[in-house]
Amino acid sequence: MASKPRRSDEETMIIIKRRKGGHHDDHHGGAWKIAFADFMTAMMALFLVLWLINVTSEEQKKGIANYFNPIAMDTSSASDGALAGQEVSKDGAETGDVKSGQKAEQDAGETTSTKEKPKSAEEVAEEERKAAEAKAEQDLLDAAHKEITERISASIDLKMLAENLIIENTDEGLRIQITDKGKVSMFAVGSAKMNEQGAKLVGIIGDAIRNLPNRVSITGHTDGLAFSRADGYGNWELSSDRANAARRGVMAAGVDVARVARVEGLADRDHLFPGEPSDPRNRRVSITILRKGAAREAARD
Repeated sequence: MASKPRRSDEETMIIIKRRKGGHHDDHHGGAWKIAFADFMTAMMALFLVLWLINVTSEEQKKGIANYFNPIAMDTSSASDGALAGQEVSKDGAETGDVKSGQKAEQDAGETTSTKEKPKSAEEVAEEERKAAEAKAEQDLLDAAHKEITERISASIDLKMLAENLIIENTDEGLRIQITDKGKVSMFAVGSAKMNEQGAKLVGIIGDAIRNLPNRVSITGHTDGLAFSRADGYGNWELSSDRANAARRGVMAAGVDVARVARVEGLADRDHLFPGEPSDPRNRRVSITILRKGAAREAARD
């Protein structure tokens, strides 16, 4: 029997270890590729959602939102989907029965051109002319306001009626209202004849406005208390007659009859204090110096 050769001390022993399963080190494996692929898929989905948000209209967004809202969703018609019969073309324009992309672009272009269109020199000059005319007209109305106030304040016998006077600028013009206050009145109860103090007050107003070019509107008002005579004469007739009495007073002060645009009685249909229909201040006569635009409207009426 042959003996095994002895290994010399100088020979090197080589040991090979084999691992079961055949897996390599994680650093050299493919797990990171799977994670990276998932990340890229999520990013692609995000960019797709952002693109869709950008190219859809507000109506389409509402339709999509309603589609996913079980309470707000309308299923009454097969054509009423999330986009209500509309779709998005490749360039992001809205197409379908409701609105096409070309029409939307045309509308947007018209709006932009209208906004950006500069005013011509003639238009600018016309606006400046109208502004200057409006300022000059307001200056005349302010001067009349000042004159009326100063003259009434200087009159001893009109001080009782001075508190009954309301003068204000309105869109229609300078409105001068002479109201009743308790026992202080221009007219006796149920009468269209002005007392002495009322006639003086109307005379001062007529004298202050007689040289103005503006037209004049005069309106009579009553309070909410029922008034009727046996012959059927009531608040409508009374308010109209008092307005005509004021008209005669301003004409006597020098206001040309051609400047009177309107004389009317409104009875109790336009209270100064709507919440207090029986307030004596609702009984009044309004004399309005009309602005040019308001005067044209009054002439058409």
